[in-house]
Amino acid sequence: MVALQSRRDVSGSKRRAERAKELVEARVEAPSILRDHVASLCDHRPHNGTLWSTVADLGARRIAYAPGAPCRVPFQPVAWPSA
Repeated sequence: MVALQSRRDVSGSKRRAERAKELVEARVEAPSILRDHVASLCDHRPHNGTLWSTVADLGARRIAYAPGAPCRVPFQPVAWPSA
């Protein structure tokens, strides 16, 4: 996606990706990673905050959705889409 950013600053995206990688390597569960505020994975800035988050286990066919900042709104199970 970086190639599509043109001249936009991607340092924040890179910082979030690095933080997410650190947390994955530390074996932190996905919902907790998305609640992280250290690198603004969960963000509360006006007009630019986290609108929603989703976690999917493709092998188990499970999806959970948080309609808002995941540190404030719990993840809710969502039905797996049928073919």
